[in-house]
Parts: sequence; C-alpha cells; structure tokens
Amino acid sequence: MYTKKGRPGFLRVFRNWKPYTYLGKFMTCCIAAICDDGKNIVLVADKMIGIGFIESEPDINKLLQLHKNWWVLFAGEDISPVFDIVDYAKRHIRDALTKAKANLDEPIDLQLAMDAIRESYDKKKIEEAETLYLKPIGWDIASFNAGGKTNLPDFGEIKARIADYAFNIELLVAGFSGGKGYVFALYGSGPEKGLIKRHDVPGFYAIGSGETGAIYMMYYRDMSSKMTLRETLYYAMEATREKMLQEHIRDEVTFFEREKLGFPPNWPAWRSA
Repeated sequence: MYTKKGRPGFLRVFRNWKPYTYLGKFMTCCIAAICDDGKNIVLVADKMIGIGFIESEPDINKLLQLHKNWWVLFAGEDISPVFDIVDYAKRHIRDALTKAKANLDEPIDLQLAMDAIRESYDKKKIEEAETLYLKPIGWDIASFNAGGKTNLPDFGEIKARIADYAFNIELLVAGFSGGKGYVFALYGSGPEKGLIKRHDVPGFYAIGSGETGAIYMMYYRDMSSKMTLRETLYYAMEATREKMLQEHIRDEVTFFEREKLGFPPNWPAWRSA
C-alpha cells in the first residue's frame, strides 16, 4: 500500500475496537472510499470475527490482496469460503495474463477484476453444493446437468437446493484500473447473491452488520470521489462511529508520507473526543 506523488495509492486503516449497539450487540464494518478524483482509495476494516455463538477480535486484517493495486475486504457469519474465492480469483487473473502473454505482475483492468471475483464465487458455490447434494449419491455437477433430469426422480428438488445454496459473506473490492480508483461489491446471499455491484458513484461503499449506519453517515457528509484524502479519511472513520456505536474506539492507522497529509509523524491513533 502506498501513496506516492504521481501514482495511485491506498490508505489502509486497521481498527482495534469494540463497537456496541444500544442492545449490546457487536457490529462490524468495512469501508472502501475513492478520493482525490480517483487517485487514492481509503480502506477501513475492523478486526471482529465470529462463529455464531462467540465473537472475538484477534490481531488480524480483514483485507486480502487480489492483485497488484487490488484488495478485497470481507465480512460475514462464516468467512471460510472467502479465502478459496480469493485464491481462485488470483488463479483466474494469472491464467488470463498468461493467455494474453502479459507479465504476471502487470496491473489488471476493472473488468478482469470483476470477472475473477464473480466466477470464483460461482466456482466455490458449485463445489460445495456438489459435495453436499451430489457426491453422496454418486453424481457430480457435470453428470447431473447432462443426465440428471432423465435419471433422477428428485432432479428438480436437487436442482433447487443447488440453486438456493449460498454463502453468508460480503466482499468489498477496491483497486485501480487505468490509474483510476474503483469500488465494487458482491453479496454471497440474498436476492442479488453472486452479482457484482459497482459503486463508481458516489465512490464509496460499506459492508458488515454496521453497513447501513456507515453508508448513511457517508451520504450525510456528501462524500464523493472528489474529496481530498484527508477529508475522506475523516468521514470514513466517522462513518464507523455513527450514532448506534459507542465511542470507545481506538484506531491504528498505517500509511506512508503522513507529514504530507498534515498528521504528526508519530500519530498512532484516533481517539474519541
């Protein structure tokens, strides 16, 4: 991650905090916001993970690198599929670059990034559905599609189960294509599961259980990709501290050239007023 003169850059904000709603429920929130007319992107991620009956904040980053200048933030009740999806997406990108006889470290465009995430989600979904519903009866997805309709009396029921299978995850992807920043999201469940949603306008988005409040605050502040890096950082941090969250928050910020942004060199945290 970097911010260099004349080059696009990211600002990563890693959070170590325990926000609560008024009911005492933990909330998570990841934000991606474009700024400086697409020259920079701010990424904010909490550290909370859980498995339903317990939640914890280990020393982790909910941020995975997809490719040079592309990153994936994630949230969900069971995040285990995320890692295979990102690995498959990396392989998809590598294969596409190899087919094009391009350098494997070469920057990729927006379309390739979106295709990689969408197709990798579909691949992981089919893999797990096949394991759950077809392999126990001696079938695979290829044979099921080819001859299941004529050979399986419960073909329709199995097909519906496969179609309804979903991951309770959310992916927020941000990166640069042609020197300009982009943000898009994919939900693993719900009526729009598996669809890519671009957020060129307004230039920001949030995922996690706290996404509604965060998005509300960013709209309230009239955020856009034309804002400066300093303004975007401030409002993105504020968005994760909207009214439903208590202000017992400590944030650790990691980025280069802090002095150019006007922050002291030893500025380690953002504390509530």
